[in-house]
Amino acid sequence: MSFRLRIALTVFVVVMGIAALQAVTVLARIRSSEASEQRANVRDELREVLQIVEDPILFQEWIDLETTHRTKWSELFVEVRDRTGQRVAGSTNLPPAGIPDGDDVEEEKSFRYWTVTDPTSRSGHRRMLVAQHRLPDRDVRVARTLKRSQKRFWIIRERLAYGLFVISLLGTIAAWIVTTRVLSPIREMVRGARALSVDATDNLALPGTGDELDELAGVLNEFLARARAEVARMRRLLDNTSHALRSPLTVLHGALELRLSRARGDEAEELASAVESTAYLTRLVNRLLRLAALESGQSTPTRIDLGDPVQAVVEYLKVLARDKTIELKLVLEPAPVCGDASQLREAAANLIENAIRHTPSGGSIEVHVSSCDSMCRLEVQDSGPGLSEEQLERVFERFYTASEAQGGTGLGLPIARTIARSHGGTLRAFSYHGARFVLELPRADDPEHKAVSAG
Repeated sequence: MSFRLRIALTVFVVVMGIAALQAVTVLARIRSSEASEQRANVRDELREVLQIVEDPILFQEWIDLETTHRTKWSELFVEVRDRTGQRVAGSTNLPPAGIPDGDDVEEEKSFRYWTVTDPTSRSGHRRMLVAQHRLPDRDVRVARTLKRSQKRFWIIRERLAYGLFVISLLGTIAAWIVTTRVLSPIREMVRGARALSVDATDNLALPGTGDELDELAGVLNEFLARARAEVARMRRLLDNTSHALRSPLTVLHGALELRLSRARGDEAEELASAVESTAYLTRLVNRLLRLAALESGQSTPTRIDLGDPVQAVVEYLKVLARDKTIELKLVLEPAPVCGDASQLREAAANLIENAIRHTPSGGSIEVHVSSCDSMCRLEVQDSGPGLSEEQLERVFERFYTASEAQGGTGLGLPIARTIARSHGGTLRAFSYHGARFVLELPRADDPEHKAVSAG
């Protein structure tokens, strides 16, 4: 999950939580306020009824009026009971059982209050508030349905929930936009950092925000400068060492070969092993010097077909492949590039030699040169054991060998990648039914080329 998405979700949850808390508080206050108002209203209505009940003439007139005019749809219920609990008077809209008694009764001075289910409610969800006053010879009850109050409360609750969601959504969108703008300089820094290398001279561009991002870019540039200085120092040390070892190794190798030509028996075997070791060291030093020369940018680019140097390499290495009973296939298509023919030949030789070295006897290697859109491609696919995930990352490191195959210096693939990069291309490794190396170079604008196929 991206950092931007985490921030947006966090804002959504926080805003939703705060808004929900506020909504609950508002609803609680509304409910409390309405409850107080409803109690006051029903108490005032009960007092009016009490004034009528205490006057027998007015009470009888009220009964007659209630019997004649009050309908069953009225929201106000009035009931008068004697001490035995029998109804002596009441509004015509009363249910047959009268105003129900309540369990949770609250007393306030001479009044008693409780809330019960409205008997006229079909669903049983509507409530009614009851107020009662006890006279010496009778009880007077007044009840009012809470239908309108409940409906108003439900509407407020729905609108608060809708507003809660809208506010949270708007807050999340705002957080997403702000985070996107804030992280935009960081994304630019990441893209710039990926494009940098220890061989380049450019640095990360400062965002220009004047804040911590500028400071971070400055620190990264300082670290990059130190890393480049250290890499340059190590390369100079390696190059100087290689130059210093080249002449002594050549002299030592010649002396050992001369001694070997005169030796016999066990001494000859020991000298042969020493000659082989010095030959390996000589190849290693020569490759180090070659790598240093390539990294210095020494090349003579011309317009060529990538298939030409590749075909020459395949013809040269066919004997080596035949000795290991390896089938070496070559498929050529027009692939015009602009580059140094000798360097491209060297890169192809390193890739194909590496494939021969790691392919078991009886296996096969396919070399394919092609072009697509703006790139030309050299693919070398072998039928060997392939590469692990770790090896795919490390196979281009200096002196790293992916297996126990003999004869490798661990510099062939780094040299091939250096050549690819010096030509503006790439060299990547894959593992599918064996190892597969793909070298891509920019396509040069060239007139017609005829496809060639060889095996």
